Amino acid sequence: MDRVEPGGRLVRSVMPSAGPVPTDRVVRTGEGLALSLRQVRDSDAPDLSDLHRRCSEETVRNRYFTGMSELSPRMLRVFCDPERGLTLAVRPCGREEPVALGHLMYTLDPGVGEMAFLVEDAWQGRGVGTAVARALTVVAADWGLAEVRAETSLANTGMLRIMRRLGASVRPQGGMYVHARLPVAEAVQAGGPAGS
Repeated sequence: MDRVEPGGRLVRSVMPSAGPVPTDRVVRTGEGLALSLRQVRDSDAPDLSDLHRRCSEETVRNRYFTGMSELSPRMLRVFCDPERGLTLAVRPCGREEPVALGHLMYTLDPGVGEMAFLVEDAWQGRGVGTAVARALTVVAADWGLAEVRAETSLANTGMLRIMRRLGASVRPQGGMYVHARLPVAEAVQAGGPAGS
C-alpha cells in the first residue's frame, strides 16, 4: 500500500468523497457527437496504453509536460485511485476504444480541483475536449469545489481555448507555462447541460 502523505490526509479530510461516479454517462459535443464517459478501471490498462500510443509526441507532452512512449503502471494506479480524484475514459458511443481521458484531481487547496485531459490527435478539434471539460466542471460542482485549475503550456492552444471558452482566467507562470483558473459555479451556469 502506498504511504499517504500528511498533507494528502488533510486534503482528503476536508474534500468530499468522489461518491457515485458518472458511469455510463453520455455527453454531447457542440456538433451533437455522443460521447460515453466511464470511470477508469484497472481492466482499462490495455486500452489506455493504446490511446497513449495513438497520440502524437506533442499531444502527450502537452498533457504531461514530458515525452512518454508508454503509460506506466504507476500512472495507471493514480488514474484508478478515487482518493486522488476521478479519471474518465471517453468513448464515442458505439466504439470500444477510448479517444480521450479526463482527469479531475484533488489539490492541497481546499475547494480547489485540478483538471487535465488528453484527446487523441484524430479527435482533436471536434469538441471532445470541450465536452469533457464541461462534464468535469459539473462533477467539480457536485463535489462542492469552488474552483478548478489547469496547468498547461503556451503551446497547448487547444487547452487554452477550451479553458477561456469556459470562462477561466489564464495567466502566464513565467517561461512557457500558464495557469488557468475556472470558477466552477459560473462555468456550470454558462455551460448549460453537460449530459443527457
